[in-house]
Amino acid sequence: MRARHDVEGHVGTWHSETKLLRRNGNSSNRFRVEDFNTSKVGSNSVKFLVSNKRKIVFDNTDSYGHILMFWVDMAIKEMSLTKEKLVFVFAQSADHRERILEGSESLTKYLVKRFTDLGHEVEFIDDGGMVINNFVLYKMWHHITPDNGSKVGAFLSSGLDYSKPPSKKIYLSRGKTTTYIGNKHMTIPPSEAITSIGMGKYRDKNKYKFTDRIDDEEQVEAYFKSLGFEIVYPEDIESFADQLQLIASAKILASVTSSSLIASVVMAPNTCIVELSTPLDDNRIHSHYKVLSYVNSKNYLSISNYRVASELIESIEKNVAIKGFLLS
Repeated sequence: MRARHDVEGHVGTWHSETKLLRRNGNSSNRFRVEDFNTSKVGSNSVKFLVSNKRKIVFDNTDSYGHILMFWVDMAIKEMSLTKEKLVFVFAQSADHRERILEGSESLTKYLVKRFTDLGHEVEFIDDGGMVINNFVLYKMWHHITPDNGSKVGAFLSSGLDYSKPPSKKIYLSRGKTTTYIGNKHMTIPPSEAITSIGMGKYRDKNKYKFTDRIDDEEQVEAYFKSLGFEIVYPEDIESFADQLQLIASAKILASVTSSSLIASVVMAPNTCIVELSTPLDDNRIHSHYKVLSYVNSKNYLSISNYRVASELIESIEKNVAIKGFLLS
């Protein structure tokens, strides 16, 4: 029997009967649910996960921010519903799973360890699908509030060292951020990713996804370095736990609009998030990181960024108060 399943803002679909769960295509991490019979299994490798245990299926994404806020928030709320141990199901294919366990997918590997350390099970769906029962399938959800930000922050902060006062000024660079063209995972130079500069014309959204948010990241890096900031490429830090510890040491965390700022939930009270606020391709300014500043009573500073590095730097130079703060 299929039923609507509501858990504090998450709406999913509950299936008690046995179903065949498959990804939508070879490259997709999204699921489709089919009625199960042996003829549908075919010759592909199919995993069986049929038991009385409650199973939580992540209809997941490759977005760092969505994983942090959606997966973790959903898992926290599900774990709060019962004292029984759960089974979390990830959608990644077999080759992706190998990369995770080898360490290159450090965020997912971190979550696997956290969930298993708490006594829960983690399973990966095979390329041929999974025969599964007693599961809830959540669709991707994207809504950030001070409440769920605080809960995610508490979960991620567990085990971090706060014995020293935060003292670092960190600029999180997107200079090594990778993106997708078709199904290929690759780095795109900003000059190629940005088709034109101007309100509402930031990128060719039919060709590029998750592109760079500034036309010259190196120029912005050099400027923030001159202000005393440490330039950090999250991709260079293999362990996600180490990434969190570094961010927890920051008194100021700056970045162009980027999901990496989600990790600011582990920052200490009275620290500051500096967002170089970048309109997205639909001319939208989202408020996620301003909302997250309410976690641990942080401060928040927004500096307008129209994706032109020279104009961004000029605007800071002309504002004595903002430049003075960044220098402090």
